[in-house]
Amino acid sequence: MQNLTDRQEKILHLVVDDYVETAQPVGSRIITKRHSLGVSPATIRNEMAELEEEGYLQQPHTSAGRIPSDKGYRYYVDNLMEVEITTTKALQEIRRQYQKLNRDIENILHETVKLLAHITSYASVALTPDNKLWASGLPNIVNHPEFRDIDKIKAILEILEQEKILSGILRDEQAEDIHIGNENNMPQMKECSMVTAVYEIGGIPVGSFGVIGPTRMCYGRVLGAVRSVASSLKAKLLDLDQQ
Repeated sequence: MQNLTDRQEKILHLVVDDYVETAQPVGSRIITKRHSLGVSPATIRNEMAELEEEGYLQQPHTSAGRIPSDKGYRYYVDNLMEVEITTTKALQEIRRQYQKLNRDIENILHETVKLLAHITSYASVALTPDNKLWASGLPNIVNHPEFRDIDKIKAILEILEQEKILSGILRDEQAEDIHIGNENNMPQMKECSMVTAVYEIGGIPVGSFGVIGPTRMCYGRVLGAVRSVASSLKAKLLDLDQQ
C-alpha cells in the first residue's frame, strides 16, 4: 500500500473521523468549515479526488461527498488511528464485573461478551476452549444507519446466528487483529468489521473473542475496549490458574 502525503493523510483522517461520527458522506466544503487546513476547498477537493482514484475513498451514488473504502479504513487503522484509553468509569465496571465472577470459564466468557457489547454498543462474540460460542449485543447492529436496509441486516443477522461460521472465524485467530469489510472473506460480512483478541490459560492460547460492527466503526475506541477487557480477562484467568 502506497504512502500518502501528509496532507492526504490528514484529509483521510478527517473523512474517517467525520463519517464515523455523522454517518454522512463528507465533502470538501464540510472539511473546510469544520477544520483549519490552510488550503482552499478546491485544493481539498482535488486531494479527495486523488484519494478516490487511488481507492482510499469512494463516492456513494446519491451524494457529492465521499466515504472511506475498505482500503481507506485499512490505511487509517495501520497508520493514523489512535487507540483510545477506556474511560475510568468503563474500567471500573470491567473490574467490578470480573471480581463477581466465579471459576467457571464458560460463565466468565459469557459475561465477557455481554460486557464488551455494553461498553462498545456493538455485537460481541467469544469462543470457549471447548468451542462453544457465546454472543451478545446482536440487536446493537440494527441501530446503525447503514443497516436500515432490510436485506443487508437480514444477511448479517443470519451470519451472526450461525455458530459454525463464527466459530471458524474465531478459531483461526492467533493474535490481536482487525478485519475490515471484504477482509472477512464472506460476502455477507462485507459491511462489517471485527476487532479480535486471544486469551490464554497456562500461557497457552485457547480461544478468542471480539467485537463486530459496521465498517464505519470507531476503531480506536473499540480496540481500546478490547484491550482493556483482554487485560482484565487475562488477570482473571491467571488467578484461576494459580488457585
